[in-house]
Amino acid sequence: MTSASFRLSVTSDADPADRLAPENVSRILAIAADQRTSEQSSALGTYFRSISPLTKPIRDEISAAQKQARSISSDDSNVPGFQ
Repeated sequence: MTSASFRLSVTSDADPADRLAPENVSRILAIAADQRTSEQSSALGTYFRSISPLTKPIRDEISAAQKQARSISSDDSNVPGFQ
């Protein structure tokens, strides 16, 4: 047997989709794809890679590596002659 979930949201907001993405991303999305600058396209890619479930495993690996690097860096301050 499988379990399913259902979520329903209701709002009186005139344009609720505006709240789904940061303001800068919403502004870029309002521009036709063929009219966007390379910087705008890059910003969209960066944003969507940061929230995509497909990139979550690698984001988690990066986060763990960064945490480990910070730990190692703070340990280096205790090594004589290493600054």
